[in-house]
Amino acid sequence: MKTTELMNEFSSIVKEIESRVANLTVKYWEQSNFTGSNEEVIRQADQAANMLMLHAGQTIRKRGDAWIDEAKAALDVNLAEAGKPYDVEPGTLQKLDEAGVLQYWKRRNQYGTSTTVKDFKTELRKLGVGLDTLNKAEVAATKPRRGNTYYEVHFYDSSD
Repeated sequence: MKTTELMNEFSSIVKEIESRVANLTVKYWEQSNFTGSNEEVIRQADQAANMLMLHAGQTIRKRGDAWIDEAKAALDVNLAEAGKPYDVEPGTLQKLDEAGVLQYWKRRNQYGTSTTVKDFKTELRKLGVGLDTLNKAEVAATKPRRGNTYYEVHFYDSSD
């Protein structure tokens, strides 16, 4: 199979998913009893479409993440079983394998560093900085951080 054929197939899969979600949205609209003014009914229908799109995207991403994890592990296992290298040096991008028009590349970022507040305070104490001074500095340097926001769609049957 040629690269363009493969890419066209993936494009068709995405279009099929989009079409099915759009059809489900229309079906949901047709079977829902939205109430209120015209503006309120339109708002409810738009929100329903947004919620269905959100749920579809989250469902696809969840399954996609599982596929990615499974495929990455299987690619490395396959290379290891074939006696080929499957790890790369930090800061490099390397082609590890190929199959037809597909190539398997792996990149690893450079190693980074991190410092924990506890370790930092311990080292400063070793250098003679007083505990009271360290605690005051920690309080002064501590800033509030906004929590993450998660969007969820829940299904319920109004007859429950």
